[in-house]
Amino acid sequence: MHKLMKPIRIVTWIDEQGNINPVRFQVEGIAEERLIIKVEKVLQRNEEKIAGQRVINYRCRSIIADQLRQYEICYELPTCRWYLSLW
Repeated sequence: MHKLMKPIRIVTWIDEQGNINPVRFQVEGIAEERLIIKVEKVLQRNEEKIAGQRVINYRCRSIIADQLRQYEICYELPTCRWYLSLW
């Protein structure tokens, strides 16, 4: 399976143990409109290597266009960049 990683702007908070928690993010949608998505719940968090880069994956749930949807956002540790993973 091939992942497409779309860059996003994100707001996070960091707890006392140093864990990063996503709050909401902004992504460019169709026709270059900017969508702001509030992260309702983080379902799973895991770390892996993609193309030799350490990445933290967050499987999340949000209401998007009046529907409850699951998606994955990724934090690339060496570059400090965030991406929305699309399959």
